[in-house]
Amino acid sequence: MSISPAPNSNDIRKFLAVSFLLVLAVASVPLLAGETFLSKPASAWTQQQALQILADSPWARTVTPTFQDVPCGCQHPAFDGPLFPFGTEVGGALSPLPEPINAKPDTTTYIVRLASAKPVQAAAQRLLELDGKWAPYLGTPEALYHDRPTDIPGRFYNIADEITVAVVLKQPASDGSSFFDYVFEERNGNGFPAHGIFITPCAVLRTSNGQVTPLLLGYVFAGDKVTGLRLSFPSKIDGQPLLSHPNEQLEFRFIAKQRVFDATFTMSPADLLDGSERVLRIPSSLPDSPPATLKSKSLRTPDC
Repeated sequence: MSISPAPNSNDIRKFLAVSFLLVLAVASVPLLAGETFLSKPASAWTQQQALQILADSPWARTVTPTFQDVPCGCQHPAFDGPLFPFGTEVGGALSPLPEPINAKPDTTTYIVRLASAKPVQAAAQRLLELDGKWAPYLGTPEALYHDRPTDIPGRFYNIADEITVAVVLKQPASDGSSFFDYVFEERNGNGFPAHGIFITPCAVLRTSNGQVTPLLLGYVFAGDKVTGLRLSFPSKIDGQPLLSHPNEQLEFRFIAKQRVFDATFTMSPADLLDGSERVLRIPSSLPDSPPATLKSKSLRTPDC
């Protein structure tokens, strides 16, 4: 049986130094592998980090729609409960229930993105700084005017103080099908929403403070090609913020002819545009080959 000699003071100091370095190495792993780059200024983000914010982050989700048997309409809204500003009680009983459709589920993948999130706008700007080739995919900069806020009773809707969500095509299904086959009147993207889609009760943004339905609709472009749709929701309910708590769950649901687009974001009030911004970009998907030019178009949402 052998007994190791007791360590001297030099051995102890060496041991503590090595242990300290090991602790530092372990602690640095999240810094290298996680999303801690978000704590850095946007000017320090790499191209890959900016792309990650636009594709897979608390403000961007990749989704494949589910399929429900019951059509969405005023009698069967996306979420139960009152909707702001257009309730489903008034006229709901008078609205015809959409007929169920004989259609297959949508196996396409889409990106649902909070365009009104500051990190999304910062990521778009960072890509432009790194390489101008990204410009065609980041949306024509839409001027923001903060001097006149949204006035729902007066029917004035200002995208600058609303929460805009974009749903953009990421990858068509194996047979080439996508929401262009049922969300739009024409497969090239013209005519949104298509006949039979109810926007007011079937496109909803919800937090613990309540749920809202869109005030404005529009298209998302990559070059001159429509690649998605955008919906702008009021950021307040009866004068109170829809989003009021740090790291709050913000649920989005859009049901189009029984296909259900669901996405949940983690948001803080500080993540939303604060009135200092001068432009808003609505990024599309980010393919390899740049297209031609961009267009912009806004539509008024039909009431229920």
